[in-house]
Amino acid sequence: MATAQAADIRLQVENVAQGVLHAELHSADATRWDAPLQRMSGSRETLVFHDVPPGRYAVQLFVDVNANGRLDLTPRGLPTEPVGFSS
Repeated sequence: MATAQAADIRLQVENVAQGVLHAELHSADATRWDAPLQRMSGSRETLVFHDVPPGRYAVQLFVDVNANGRLDLTPRGLPTEPVGFSS
């Protein structure tokens, strides 16, 4: 029987014209997403999560257009910068 090993997860995001790409890796079974397993940022369109153990994961990401280090929201809590997530 083969055993599962840790691997890298590579994210490739296209058409990031400006800003910093922020991504978080979460356990797919987590009930809250306030404590990511790994966090990554960069100005390139490819980010890599290294040595991820076998399991089910979800990714949350956003483009920090104004480079202030956070996802900007409207007073109603809606994002004003590009944001996405997997399920």
